[in-house]
Amino acid sequence: MDKKEFESPLKKHFDAFDVEHFDWTANDYKAHAIKQQVNLNEKLREDWIWRKKVGQNVITSAHGQQGSGKSLFLGGCSLLCASIFGKPFYDVQNHTILKRHLSFDSETMDSQLDGAEPCETYLNDEHRKMKVGIMANMIEASLEEKEDQLRKKQINMHFASPSLENHQHFFVFEIKHIYYPHIVVAMLKTRRYTDANEFVWRGFVSMKIPPKSYLEQYDPLKDIHLDKLKSKMGNTLDDLGYFVDKIFNESQDKLITKSREGFIKPVNYELMYNVVIDSIGTRRFTTTGYRMLQARLKQKILAHYQEENDKLEHSLKQESEATKLNNKKKFDKQMEEAQKKRDLKLKLLEMQLEEEKRKNDLKAKALEIKEKEHERKVKKVDPNV
Repeated sequence: MDKKEFESPLKKHFDAFDVEHFDWTANDYKAHAIKQQVNLNEKLREDWIWRKKVGQNVITSAHGQQGSGKSLFLGGCSLLCASIFGKPFYDVQNHTILKRHLSFDSETMDSQLDGAEPCETYLNDEHRKMKVGIMANMIEASLEEKEDQLRKKQINMHFASPSLENHQHFFVFEIKHIYYPHIVVAMLKTRRYTDANEFVWRGFVSMKIPPKSYLEQYDPLKDIHLDKLKSKMGNTLDDLGYFVDKIFNESQDKLITKSREGFIKPVNYELMYNVVIDSIGTRRFTTTGYRMLQARLKQKILAHYQEENDKLEHSLKQESEATKLNNKKKFDKQMEEAQKKRDLKLKLLEMQLEEEKRKNDLKAKALEIKEKEHERKVKKVDPNV
């Protein structure tokens, strides 16, 4: 295959445009996108067909305010993707959404993708970065890693969120209008060839709103999914608590190390994982579960040795203060001795000056006596003087 064929038709089209308009501002792109007459719907479809043909996948993001229609838009994207890649997202015959392809949080999608088959399509609706909880960053990192890895299996992923999130996406849609029950219109944004960190407006794209049977299932599925998530998290946390205590009690010495100052802290991630799998094996939890288990172990270790570390910190602080006090006393003594030396030196200088003054006085007195003696001798030789 020619090297250029590894680049999608739409990317080549936009790259050529960017090179030709390298000096355009973001507003220039917006003005052109609003006015341009190119049928991006057809070009988008052609691009996705090309991706299926050459072994690539489709990753999109749609963002907009609550009720803007982003979920409906990506529902349309998912149905289009599924028809092109030949794996169902919606069962037309039975008029049902394939539940395992739809998620409403990062952790669920992360778990679903573990069992993903080639060319399948997944929709993560109302995707938000998890802001709280010890597993938040771990789940997001796992999901982003999968986005790269699943390209080889041509797994298609669509993400809806109130604001643009960080994904390995080529297609970004900013929702603009909804014409219910027919279409949702969005502005397509892609990376600029002359600045890969900048997404610029390309033009309007519309998606058909999914059929009524799809829409009637969406809200109940979301409610069921949230209930399952709460139940799953509760059970998972209960199980983790048991195994955290078990591993800590059995392998406490292997789980801790000491800093140079003597503070007790958890061992690094790799060493802790080795202790965990030695204790409970590798098949008891998912990857996410093992990460949470290690986070809980770390938490327990820090709490268990908190008092001991606090005592050490207090002791080190006292030693530091005692050292400072001793140093101050030593410094004060040195200053006192230095002052004595300065006083002694000053006294010696004063005595030296007194001695020099006495000698000068004696010299002056001797000179005066000598002059008088000289005058006396002169008068004795010549009485007229």
